[in-house]
Amino acid sequence: MLANPSARAEYETQKRRVLEQGLSQQDDYGKAKSSFVKAILDKQVF
Repeated sequence: MLANPSARAEYETQKRRVLEQGLSQQDDYGKAKSSFVKAILDKQVF
């Protein structure tokens, strides 16, 4: 995501949404954003 400014901005937005839901415990936070991260990574070509 570091090489893709658009994906990075979307990720920042997603992280804020997760925190707004009150999910601040590391496990819950990670689970809440994992589907987004997977979708972004699936789009990346390495």
